[in-house]
Amino acid sequence: MADRTKSVEDCLSTATNLRLTVNKVFQDLLNDPCANNQLPGDSSESGAYVTQNLKRNLVGVYKALSDLDKASDGLASSESRSLSLGNTGLLSLDSLEDRTSLYDRLLETYHWHEKLTSEAQQALSCLKRQHPSPIQSLDGVTSAKKAKTNLKGEIQRALQDCKTLYPLLELSRSTCNTGGAFFLEVVVPKTFKAIIVMQATEIDQLVVRGLQESSLLEKVEPWPQSRHAVFRKITDHATSVLLHHYSATDPTTQIRGILKWLNSFHGFFSVKCKGCGKHLKEEEENVLLPPCWRTLQDLSPYHYLCRP
Repeated sequence: MADRTKSVEDCLSTATNLRLTVNKVFQDLLNDPCANNQLPGDSSESGAYVTQNLKRNLVGVYKALSDLDKASDGLASSESRSLSLGNTGLLSLDSLEDRTSLYDRLLETYHWHEKLTSEAQQALSCLKRQHPSPIQSLDGVTSAKKAKTNLKGEIQRALQDCKTLYPLLELSRSTCNTGGAFFLEVVVPKTFKAIIVMQATEIDQLVVRGLQESSLLEKVEPWPQSRHAVFRKITDHATSVLLHHYSATDPTTQIRGILKWLNSFHGFFSVKCKGCGKHLKEEEENVLLPPCWRTLQDLSPYHYLCRP
């Protein structure tokens, strides 16, 4: 601040000096010594004197003007430490800058924003390296649609593989007209049927109902629960299985895992619990249930209270 004050004082003093030298030029011309007969000799000598005097005064004006240019350059160099932000640079000319410091705060905010943007870009690059997206091509809408089509093709191949691996399961599919969702009905013979609601390549919900209950594929809302407690319990366990098999990099893992889990319910009403060795056990108030829980490792049947 002291340097800036000194630069301003130098500019003011040199400007005053320039004004005085210019004033002297016109003052000497006004007080022409030839007109007042102050100089002896002929008119040629008087004209030479006036010319030399004018030249001397103009040299003084030129010197004063050079000093003013140098002083203004020094003032500009002291201002160059501040970054000009377009028209906001005019704020630095405010006479009350020492009291408000608005321009300095604006510069600090600008530098903070630039640093924040740089840090965010570095964080994004690190996240991309640590968690790569299954869709690597982002060149345009065409590539995104192509990747989505490939994922749907993988889901279809996974369903065909599961039909081969689990021939006893009966699979039927129905497409929804809204949102691109479709319903997959999986029937475990003589046991129950499960309705899988899929959004694109992910399973949104799974509902287990009895064989005699109405098919959810015929309804607009595919979320009503079964009226039987045993099937409601299996529906609750299915939610944890869906979360266990979820994979952001391989969407077929979830559908393969849930179909393998449903296939383990063959003979559901005749198998015994591996923990207590009983068919039925009271797991809710006044409700006897068969072993509805399956281990995630070998899909062994357990009651929920007997699970390892």
